[in-house]
Amino acid sequence: MLQNPTSIAAAAQSFSFTSTTSLRFWLAAANTLLREASLCRRQHDFQRVYFLLMRHAELILSKLPTHPEYKKTELKREVLAAQKQVGENLAELEGLKARLTARWEKWQEYNNQRTTARREDWTDNREAGSTQEDRVGSLNAPDHKDVALQLVRGRGRLGNNDMQLPRTMSSATQQDDGATDDLSERMRDIGRLVRSPGNSHDVPFSTPQSGLVTEYRYPIVAHPDASSSWRDFGDTRVLRSASPFFDDRSVNPPTPPAKSPLRAKPAQSLASTHSYTDKSPPPLPSKIPVSSVLTTSPYGETVHFKPTAFTEAGAPLRTLFLPPTLRATFLSTAVSNTRRNLETCGILAGTLIANALYLSHLIIPSQTSTSDTCETTEEGEIALFDYIDKGDLLVMGWIHTHPSQTCFLSSRDLHSSAGYQVMLPESISIVCAPSKQPSYGVFRLTDPPGLGTILNCSQTGLFHPHATGNLYTEALRPGHVTELPGLEFETVDLR
Repeated sequence: MLQNPTSIAAAAQSFSFTSTTSLRFWLAAANTLLREASLCRRQHDFQRVYFLLMRHAELILSKLPTHPEYKKTELKREVLAAQKQVGENLAELEGLKARLTARWEKWQEYNNQRTTARREDWTDNREAGSTQEDRVGSLNAPDHKDVALQLVRGRGRLGNNDMQLPRTMSSATQQDDGATDDLSERMRDIGRLVRSPGNSHDVPFSTPQSGLVTEYRYPIVAHPDASSSWRDFGDTRVLRSASPFFDDRSVNPPTPPAKSPLRAKPAQSLASTHSYTDKSPPPLPSKIPVSSVLTTSPYGETVHFKPTAFTEAGAPLRTLFLPPTLRATFLSTAVSNTRRNLETCGILAGTLIANALYLSHLIIPSQTSTSDTCETTEEGEIALFDYIDKGDLLVMGWIHTHPSQTCFLSSRDLHSSAGYQVMLPESISIVCAPSKQPSYGVFRLTDPPGLGTILNCSQTGLFHPHATGNLYTEALRPGHVTELPGLEFETVDLR
């Protein structure tokens, strides 16, 4: 459902920030927000763009200055670059705010003009567990894999033109030096956009209780039936807060369609059949790219996949599509290390289409390995993010092997996973343990308590216990991750 800019700004401010996590970690999280905003902008998801740029501004201008490492010399260049990026985003934020406000007012006016009959129909559908977005192109991703595959093969085609907005900067924001004066002015500028009465502020995660841990057990991973795929799970909850966004190409109220004597059967996919009373078959329609069918609804909204999984706090998680061949490909790449009892890690990256995440790249960075750890080298990290930036990719998590250990997330793995998940909740951690059963697991940190516990953990030991249990859970269905047969991906070995 459409939201007004004030509500979006309040939601953008509400996230957990901890000073115990390194400043470099938060700068990387800020880049994740910008990459997702770039993908959403090209698909005309302007409401999401506004949210992401607002959160980026809040992180850089309000949160980072409170960090103890903020004034460190070695990070000054990165901090100034991030501040400059906020300045460059201000003009776009102003334009987005005006446009979203106009849409919100148009939507409110349209709702007020609807007939009593349509209001009653709307009420009946809500009581039946259906929302407006369900009736205008919101699809359950796991039940429409054919549509998902056609969309990614056509790269969505939901609009390739970026929103053209003025991106001018004030003289203050064009300066790299004089950080204190520039930051103060930008704080006032962004404050007019973000601050408003009634905005909610973030509430820090509670710190785990101190004390010795006498015993700690990682959660046991259920072993799936090898003879069958993961079972589908129908979540009956309906998302009220996530929204398909109005498309600029159609903001006027639509004309109600004419009544038809024929009624389609409940669709299993967009290619579902219809029953006709006429004995002769209907003429075959001309071939139309799936993107043109899926682009907009009668209300001018883009068709999207609705979340079918939620965090422990009830926040929606978008579907993440994985290629079924990912594990075999990665293990083949890691086989030489595995034979020597050395871990191997890779980065998972991809794109965002129709409110679903698609893995498109498995990237193997330059790394150092032991039997229990794998770390990206400094040169490998530079090459990795250079590749990601040039490819306009979104990092969606990581994958690594446990050559001789079981399939679980160690304390070190948990801290690595938090880095991916803090700004992209759908990020995952995949563990391959080829010598054990189960040999494969797709995980995410619970939220709460997992993500908050790890972000607040200041222990520095290589392996250390945490006082809180239930730190992570499976992400494969009935979680938010779905394997998509036919989904192609590229393996990039940067070692």
